[in-house]
Amino acid sequence: MGKAYQLKVYELPLSAPQSRGKALVNVLPFAAHEGLSTLMHLPESEAYWENLHILFVTSSGNLRRNALSDFQNIRSSGKIAMKLEEGERLIAVQTCREDHPEGAQHSL
Repeated sequence: MGKAYQLKVYELPLSAPQSRGKALVNVLPFAAHEGLSTLMHLPESEAYWENLHILFVTSSGNLRRNALSDFQNIRSSGKIAMKLEEGERLIAVQTCREDHPEGAQHSL
């Protein structure tokens, strides 16, 4: 659906080492037809986010770049990051800097 959700690690439910854990669909408010495309770890310091961008790639070849700082305040119901056309799906999401050469991966 092109939505972004935010969950801090300390907000994840605790469980015993022998337990199987909890499905992510039970932790985040996904709709019945939604799925997870990418799980990203981000720097803890949100001041560093000013220098980063997020690159979205869709199945039809569309690209979109947003400033990571646009995603500092995400409601619990999610934030629409990219509107997808009928039949289109999100393939990948990657953080990058503006001065990165094409295809270079950003390591946090």
